Amino acid sequence: MFVHSPAGKLPAGNEFLPGFLSSPDRNFTGQGKERLNHMKLLEERIRQEGIVKSGSVLKVDSFINHQMDVLFFDKMGAEFKRLYADAPINKILTIEASGIGIAIIAGLHFGVPVVFAKKSRSSNISDDVYHTVIHSYTHNNDNNVIVSREYLSPEDHLLIIDDFLANGCAMEGLIDLAHQAGATVEGLGIAVEKGFQKGGDKLRQEGYRVESLAIIESMDAATGEIVFREQDRPALDLEGREQHGNPPSDPSGDPPGAGAGPGRFPGV
Repeated sequence: MFVHSPAGKLPAGNEFLPGFLSSPDRNFTGQGKERLNHMKLLEERIRQEGIVKSGSVLKVDSFINHQMDVLFFDKMGAEFKRLYADAPINKILTIEASGIGIAIIAGLHFGVPVVFAKKSRSSNISDDVYHTVIHSYTHNNDNNVIVSREYLSPEDHLLIIDDFLANGCAMEGLIDLAHQAGATVEGLGIAVEKGFQKGGDKLRQEGYRVESLAIIESMDAATGEIVFREQDRPALDLEGREQHGNPPSDPSGDPPGAGAGPGRFPGV
């Protein structure tokens, strides 16, 4: 638990926590512990540090895809583990480069290996690979993406993770690699989804389970305003524990993610 001191500083050892957690108007002691979930923490971090640029570009370089806040990644990894606690995941698949950091931390929570698809073939990779082509709207080019056949197989139950989901090209490419291997796609885990670009909606319509920690409905480069989609998540304290005093969002009492589509897909 993080205790707010009278001087407005966090105790030693927590220097790398997001600045908004140490705000003087927040009190995390005793009965005043604030109920926030990991999704709301991410939304707040994006509002504080994200930069909206023209062309539907959101820069979160300060904590996700240039400088990486690993303690914050740990919270995201814990949330992915909670969301997919009912799935028999034995491997995580991502793509270089920005997805790797989040995927590794998530892998620690799941206790499974992480495989990342490469955008170029190094000399130590054989010709025995799965291959797909992924178009990048950001860079306006096509990438030849590969994974060694040694690291994906029909026995794998995959969680596919990436930092952003916009048009869905990267996810579709990674799903293609999984299908070539005969692996099972248990679901997709996204840090930030651009809901207005419809890639996530398309994947859901195809039957895939997509869990995004934050979904942006709209953003305005002129004003910097970012609007997030409301999602049902149980309230958590800052140590990641569910707060049972709040009524569940689903009156059926089913665990989070239950009934949210088939979730598992044979890779054939």
